[in-house]
Amino acid sequence: MVKKQTSRTHIKGHTVAARKDDPQYIVETENGDRAAHKPSALKKQ
Repeated sequence: MVKKQTSRTHIKGHTVAARKDDPQYIVETENGDRAAHKPSALKKQ
């Protein structure tokens, strides 16, 4: 996980509609790609 996103942003041409009351988490893969996910879509490893 890179950071908790609480405001609207853009990643790879897609709008991430994050808000303070509905945050999303920015994650980065091993090869450097980033994506936003809702907390319910993530699992601790």
